[in-house]
Amino acid sequence: MFTLKANEVGTGLIYVHAFKGHRKLATLTIEVSIVAKTKSGSDGSNDARVSKRIDPNVALLPRAATIHISETANDPPVFIWQYEGESKRFPSATTAKEWQEKIDSVRKLLDAQALGVRPVTGELLKERFANIGSDIADLLPAELIAELRRNSLKTLFIIAQRIVIPFELLMIDNDRLINKLDVVRMPYNSKPSPSISYVRVVVAAIAEEEEDGKFWKEAQSIQSRFSAKYGVESIEILTKPGTLPTRIKQFPKAKGKRINMHVACHGVVESEGLSLDFGTAKLTFADFGPAISGNVGLALLNACSSSIYPSKLAISSEIPERLMRQGAAAVVATMWNVKNDSAYEFATCFYDHLLAGGTLAEAVRAGRLAAQKHEEDGDPTCMAYCVYGEPDTRISYSKEP
Repeated sequence: MFTLKANEVGTGLIYVHAFKGHRKLATLTIEVSIVAKTKSGSDGSNDARVSKRIDPNVALLPRAATIHISETANDPPVFIWQYEGESKRFPSATTAKEWQEKIDSVRKLLDAQALGVRPVTGELLKERFANIGSDIADLLPAELIAELRRNSLKTLFIIAQRIVIPFELLMIDNDRLINKLDVVRMPYNSKPSPSISYVRVVVAAIAEEEEDGKFWKEAQSIQSRFSAKYGVESIEILTKPGTLPTRIKQFPKAKGKRINMHVACHGVVESEGLSLDFGTAKLTFADFGPAISGNVGLALLNACSSSIYPSKLAISSEIPERLMRQGAAAVVATMWNVKNDSAYEFATCFYDHLLAGGTLAEAVRAGRLAAQKHEEDGDPTCMAYCVYGEPDTRISYSKEP
C-alpha cells in the first residue's frame, strides 16, 4: 500500500515489475492523472484518476535497456529510461506541434529518397543520413542521448502507445544505431514470444502478371526456401491474396502451433489508416481481429510504409500494433517506402538466417546488411525495417497434426 501526493495538475507513471528468476514477466504501469486541485479539503487531497495497464513480457537480456514513451494527443512525449534497475524520466523539450512536424519531415524525406524523388548518392547521401540522425537526436532529450552513448547496449526495447520514432536512424559515434544493437518495439498489452512453433507459412503477394512479376518473384523465392527444408506442405502462396485473414483463421491454434504470414504488396496510406494493396483487394487493420491475430506467429509485412499510420489519428490504426496487441508473436514491418530489389534482398536473407536457426534480431540484421548494398544508389530501404517482438525469438516448424 502506498500514498501518492501531487501538488500540481499533470500525469505521473509508476512502474511495478514482476520477476520469475532472472526473467521479467510483466510490468504493471500505474498512470495517475491529477485533473484538478481542491482548495482546502479536510485531508488536503487532489482529485486524481488512476488507471492501470500491463506492459508486455520484456525479457531481461544482457545489456538490454527499455524506453517507455508516454504521450498524449496534445503533449510531447515523455521518455522513461530503464537500465540495470535504474529508472529515469526525461520529458521532451519540444512542443507537441514541433515534435510532430519534425517526425513528419523526416519521414517525407526518407519516402522521397526511396521513391527516387530528389535522390542523392555518395558523400551527399551519407551527409543526408547524418543530418536525419541529427534531426532525430534533436527531438530526444539530451539526457536520453547521453544514456545511449554512455552504455554499451545490446538491445533497446521501445514501448509506446501510438508513436513510432525511428531510433534506427540515430548516429552514435558516427555510425547508424542498427549496425550496433537491436532495436525492437513492444506495444502495450502485447505478448511477444521467445519461440514460435508454426505449422504453415501463408504468403499473400501481388499476382504474377502484375507489376512485372516483382512481388511474385519474392513469394516464389520464399516458397522455394521453406519447401527445400520442410517440404511443399510447409508453405503456400494464395491465389487470392485478399483471402489472407480467412485462410489464417481456418487454422485452429492447437498446442501453441501458429501460422507465419508473409505479405508482398503495396502499402497505401489513406485517411482511415494503412491499406495493404494487392491490386485486386485491400486489407486494413480492421481485417486482423483477435481470431486472426491470435493465430499468427511471425508476420513480415514487406510493403511500403507498413508501419505507418496517419499522425493525427487519436488511436493507432497501424497493422503491426493491431497484430501484436491481439496475439501475434512477432512482426517485422517498414517505417517508410521501400524499393522492390532491396525489399527482395532483405526478405530472402532474413528467412535464410531464420531457417538456419538464427534469432529474429540476427535475421533482421542480416537482411539489412543484404539490402545495404543498394544504399550506394541512394536507397534507404535497409534502415526501414521495424521489429516488434523479442530479439532472441527463434522459429521452428511442426507438421500439421
